[in-house]
Amino acid sequence: MGTSLFIFLFYLQIILANDAYTCSKSINTPFKTTKDFIDNISSKNFFDKYLEVVKAEHIEYVPKVNHLLSFPQIINYRAIPEIPMIPSFMLRKIDICQQWNWNGDVFVGEVSTKFISFNVNLSTHNCGNDVFMNMEGKLIDKISILPNRALDILLEQFGGIFLHIMSNNGA
Repeated sequence: MGTSLFIFLFYLQIILANDAYTCSKSINTPFKTTKDFIDNISSKNFFDKYLEVVKAEHIEYVPKVNHLLSFPQIINYRAIPEIPMIPSFMLRKIDICQQWNWNGDVFVGEVSTKFISFNVNLSTHNCGNDVFMNMEGKLIDKISILPNRALDILLEQFGGIFLHIMSNNGA
């Protein structure tokens, strides 16, 4: 009886603690100014390359975009999520919705899937001659079996894709 109560309370704590989970990552960008960063990350070209890397299908920009994103900007697509230690052939494509807005020098995003939803803020800070991208994530909701650390992994993956795109851009 005591073990069952402990497991129930532990499970309840995990469910209730989801909303409070936040994480932050910072990566060095190839940019020399914050304006260069903003110009790149607000371009359709960046998101087209991002969607290519994640092998997205059925891509829809709302509203439609020619060169620069229009804020608020919604990007809907289908892709197979990359989950560490689970082979991709075992996973199915899911609907993913990214909603982006611009607030001062901060990109404010919300990413939603049937497994996890979270807010992410992308901003910069300078350190000497280097421009760093700060990624701050806050969990909104997730399925109960997904650990909170999934948000850390998603931000790390985004940072890796960002650096991949920038290194192939010659930025």
